[in-house]
Amino acid sequence: MKTAAIYARVSTADQVKGTSLDGQVQLCQEYAKEHGYTVIKVLQEDASGARLDRPKLGELRDMAARHEIEALIVFDPDRLSRSLAHTMLLVEEFERARAGVLFVNAPREDTPEGKMLFGMKALFAEYERTKIMERTRRGKERRAKEGKVFIAKNLPYGYTMAKGEGQLTLVESEAVWVRHMYEWLLNDYASLGEIKRRLQAAGVPTKHGAVNWSRSTIHHILSSELYTGTWHYNKSAGVLAANPRFERNRGKKSYREAKPRSEWIPVPVPAIISDNVHQAALIQLTANSENSPRNKKHDYLLTGIFFCSYCNCTMHGHFHCKGMSSVYRCRSRTRATHLPLAERCPGRSYSGANMERIVWQEVTRQFSDPALIESKLREHASQRSEDRQRDERDLASLYELELPLKRDADKLLDYLMSDLITRETYQERMEVITAKQDALSAGKAEIVRRMEASRRAQPTPQDIEALCKRVQKGLPHLEYADKRAFLKALSVRVEAIGPQIRITGRMTDALLSVSNASTDDHTPGEDGVLCPSYLDGRVEQGI
Repeated sequence: MKTAAIYARVSTADQVKGTSLDGQVQLCQEYAKEHGYTVIKVLQEDASGARLDRPKLGELRDMAARHEIEALIVFDPDRLSRSLAHTMLLVEEFERARAGVLFVNAPREDTPEGKMLFGMKALFAEYERTKIMERTRRGKERRAKEGKVFIAKNLPYGYTMAKGEGQLTLVESEAVWVRHMYEWLLNDYASLGEIKRRLQAAGVPTKHGAVNWSRSTIHHILSSELYTGTWHYNKSAGVLAANPRFERNRGKKSYREAKPRSEWIPVPVPAIISDNVHQAALIQLTANSENSPRNKKHDYLLTGIFFCSYCNCTMHGHFHCKGMSSVYRCRSRTRATHLPLAERCPGRSYSGANMERIVWQEVTRQFSDPALIESKLREHASQRSEDRQRDERDLASLYELELPLKRDADKLLDYLMSDLITRETYQERMEVITAKQDALSAGKAEIVRRMEASRRAQPTPQDIEALCKRVQKGLPHLEYADKRAFLKALSVRVEAIGPQIRITGRMTDALLSVSNASTDDHTPGEDGVLCPSYLDGRVEQGI
């Protein structure tokens, strides 16, 4: 008895739904019966013919190595592989294991002419694959130019695909949280970890329904140009890895390389945020990364809240070892070391210690003035009303997310009562649904608590006066970490305007002159905050 195995392959999962695989198997079985083979294994899979690491094909190679089969029957050489080199390698490997490779549609003769014809057949299969890839690429490019979006999987958070239209449509219950992420980043200077904690505390599920968010997902949302209303096709291309991390990727285009922006094809989609918000988010993400405690050696009180008025970049703290002093400089100025000084940002440098002292004294002074606080509270009354409306929308979106879970729970119960599923399956699936429901309940409770706290937060003049007295006594003696937390809680922003600075925030609004010296004079004075001239050329070198 001669034993054989049958291998059938299609390229995509959609082809499995048709008759392609069944037709291949049927013809292979007829061929085996005609030539006296007993089929002991039939393996089918949907995978690209350009790949060699296919699970089912690997199983057949192992069977041949153990001498369990005497022949492998395949309908056509292009079903075994679309690469000439791979086809020859597989045929040689099976023949070394004394298992011939038989093709129904391309019988092989063990003669020089027969080998040549088989090689030509395999070569044409590789050529056909190249043509298929080119036609697919051109078809996608044409569809993109017609304004069509095609995303095979992993739809972006906040969107869904309109069936049959090739267009993305908004999912408002998700889009509202995209806006919140940007607000937390830009208004509260929240880190990725802090945004993650807020989302999980509110019980917001991910696109796939998971409870836990990842920092990489949040970073992608905050940096993607898609949310400004443009999806791009042809942004990158697959390339061969010079030194692949895994051996299975050797010789494969397993890495992506960005293409020039001029080659991108833009496709309009519904916008969730404006382009200005997106650009500000990119700047803040860069600032968060550079100001992270793991990326700096010294503490700077105004890190992330001090900005240059000329280019809107953050003013970064630097430490000068020779003078044992700190200085704030515009990030774009310190990065553009390849340019002459005359071509860099004209923003000046500021003495770190003096600038921090001036800002802290002004914030403390304004926060200790009862009349000023009362006027600010009146200004924020309308903002509290907007916050309440936003909380109500968020609460409604959570209730909207809860409805599908209740429907799923009811369906599972119906399936259980109809004996369509076992009790164990019911319990397993209900555990997942219950976990999601608990997360949503926690989010609703947090929003309700916040709304109640906002409703009760109506301070009297006596409360304001008592608060100011405590502030006057306690703020000047806070430690660095407490000062940073206080400034972030008040959303303080400092903007350098030559010899002046503007301080804004929830309770602060001031324009101060910080030095008697002109912006062209870098001579340090006792109370001046402009950086001494001898630091200009040294800071850029990291001194």
